[in-house]
Amino acid sequence: MRPGAGDEMQLERAFLRTGRFFQTEACMGGSVRMYGAEGIYFVTARTLQGRLLLRPSTQVQQLIGGILARASRRYGVRLRGYVFMSNHLHLLVRARGCTLSAFMQFLLANIARKVGALHGWHGTFWARRFSCEPVLDAGAELQRLRYILAHGVKEGLVAHTAEWPGLTCLAALRGHRERFPFYNWDWRWQRAHCRGLGRWSPRLVEEEVLEVEPISAWASCSEETRCFLVAELVDRLAAEYRLSRGAKRPLGARAVKRQSPTQPLALERRVDRPRCHASNPLVRYQWARVYADFVAAYREASARFRKGERGVRFPSWCFSPPPGSVAGEAEGSAPRPFAEQLPGKRVAQHVFDAKRERPRCGGAPGGEGLATGSGEDLDTPVR
Repeated sequence: MRPGAGDEMQLERAFLRTGRFFQTEACMGGSVRMYGAEGIYFVTARTLQGRLLLRPSTQVQQLIGGILARASRRYGVRLRGYVFMSNHLHLLVRARGCTLSAFMQFLLANIARKVGALHGWHGTFWARRFSCEPVLDAGAELQRLRYILAHGVKEGLVAHTAEWPGLTCLAALRGHRERFPFYNWDWRWQRAHCRGLGRWSPRLVEEEVLEVEPISAWASCSEETRCFLVAELVDRLAAEYRLSRGAKRPLGARAVKRQSPTQPLALERRVDRPRCHASNPLVRYQWARVYADFVAAYREASARFRKGERGVRFPSWCFSPPPGSVAGEAEGSAPRPFAEQLPGKRVAQHVFDAKRERPRCGGAPGGEGLATGSGEDLDTPVR
């Protein structure tokens, strides 16, 4: 039964109190990520100082499309929505366990290297680590997709979502199978016949198909019905923002593509990101309680681990401290390594190295374990 208006207000206040608890007591230095066996997440990443390093162009769109398609296929992360603006990106994905962090590390690192090389940009590319909030019900998922499709229109850059020149999921939602080139720079030293080739040689290209699966609310609909719902949604968004914009004309796709990619923007006041997305306050409150218990258990286990206690058990689907970091640990008493928690037979080398030292997760600005900048090795993070 849905709670009444008074109950919703009480739940909202309780949710805020719970949020303040794990923000002040538990999240020192960065929030602890809590993954589930499988879940839907809304992901955001922003460029350094809001610079327009992702400014739409044919080359940038082709590069990002190939990287996104390869990352999705490699890590089994299913895309449900995406949009790449000039200085940030949004993804709506379905991922299993901790694979989302490995997926984002591959995606952000490759974009930093390849798009940065295209613009002649060296050094840090992303402002901070990506954010990922769980989407807890079908209503919230539809709202997140609506938010993604509104980009470009709500900022007054274009009049309609279809006019945005950057990479967006609109064509894929309408049933089009988009193909993009993926430049495999590893071949330049792995294959004898590719040695000495330039970074943008056609001989380094592998074709990737960018696929999108329907959101939960549209899963039972036919493809024709989904196309109709998408068209109706984007037309409604264009009409709403046209009314709110009034007589002011949008900037236009040509003006967007003429902007300098290294131009910093005057950033708006920083707004705290939500902990989760749900259309029901009761669901948000229940998730907040679960997360608070998860953080408390993690912090307690971490404190015991740092004191040298052996056999400490950490919560499931978290980034456990590295084995061997506490002196005198007995063999087999360390927490289960992060790499062994990942589903599937193959574990990415860049997530957990062969020496079983510290997992590359947490704290880097571009994502968990991501060291941004220029480099050529696609699988090994660079510093």
